[in-house]
Amino acid sequence: MATGPSLLSLICIIIAGLAGFVSFACWMVVLFKMLKDEQNGGAGHLAGGLLCSPYAIFWGFMHRQKNNTTIIMIVWCISMLLSSIAGLAFVSMVGAQVGEQLGRAQAQQAEIEMMNYDSMLSQYNLMNGSYPDSLDALTQGEPPFTRHLNPDPWGQPYNYKVSGESFELSSSGPDQTSGTGDDIIHTP
Repeated sequence: MATGPSLLSLICIIIAGLAGFVSFACWMVVLFKMLKDEQNGGAGHLAGGLLCSPYAIFWGFMHRQKNNTTIIMIVWCISMLLSSIAGLAFVSMVGAQVGEQLGRAQAQQAEIEMMNYDSMLSQYNLMNGSYPDSLDALTQGEPPFTRHLNPDPWGQPYNYKVSGESFELSSSGPDQTSGTGDDIIHTP
């Protein structure tokens, strides 16, 4: 079980950070060039570039030959693209890890709820001499063992089978189909 970020996650963070820094440096160079462009209203362009970086990109490409910023503009675009790709890759990896942890937590929740039902069924057996035909019997009687039956973490009712002096509780699991490999089975 992974407890920290993976090496790939760290690489994505480093790439995104470096690319973001390069992108910021390119933006600063273009802003400086905008300020120096006095004949075309430099301060006004600077304000536009500060408030809206796409304006600075557009202005930089439009004036790249005059200001010798062709390489800077290419590097800026590549660094923004790398930063975006690395950021998306990192988010998708973190999302996958969160999804795995959520799946484990849901399975544990199902096991705990089935242990609670096991306890109620054992008490029912002691009081009535046999296990009930269905879990619904736990909600009946005075007082009932429980007011209502919770569905499993995936929204489906728990499966209950009685076999003589024993029973089996199960959850259909994430795929919500009984009899598949992700079923969670509890037997006393």
